[in-house]
Amino acid sequence: MAATAPTSTRSDAPFLPRRTLGRIVLPLATVFFIVMIWIPILETFYLSLFRKEPGEFYFIGLTNFARLFNDALYVKSLQVTVRFALMEVPIAVALSLLVALLLNQVKKTGIRGVFTASFFFAYVVPLVAVALVWRFMFLPGRVGFLNTLVGGFGIDPIRWLNSEEWALRSLVMVRV
Repeated sequence: MAATAPTSTRSDAPFLPRRTLGRIVLPLATVFFIVMIWIPILETFYLSLFRKEPGEFYFIGLTNFARLFNDALYVKSLQVTVRFALMEVPIAVALSLLVALLLNQVKKTGIRGVFTASFFFAYVVPLVAVALVWRFMFLPGRVGFLNTLVGGFGIDPIRWLNSEEWALRSLVMVRV
């Protein structure tokens, strides 16, 4: 009678089975999400229902929200934020999708790796260095890179960060 080789089962593997790992990680992730996200949000909302002055802390309900929406500066800030989101999100999503589709067409792994690494380079470079580069690009007059670029097309220098018309667009360019 011939000896049969022992068959390996999932429980013989050195790692936990997927179901067991999921049963451990999912509750931990849920607790982390609740503690780090939802509890601070709910606590902030709770505290917003009170008025806090030195030596005083009393319930005022939704009065803070009523005052907030009657504040012209807040309403303008909210409008600018919505405009920024409506400008930035569609452009960023469309460009990201386009870059992903183009990158997916590249078959050579060396070239693909260079492009992939260049996209994540901004996450590695310190924020101060990125800010200095963008500051150079937005310099006024013919000194800044972007004004030099548009000057080549015969367009007068643009006040990128000093005009109400272009400041939000400039921030969208940086964000995208």
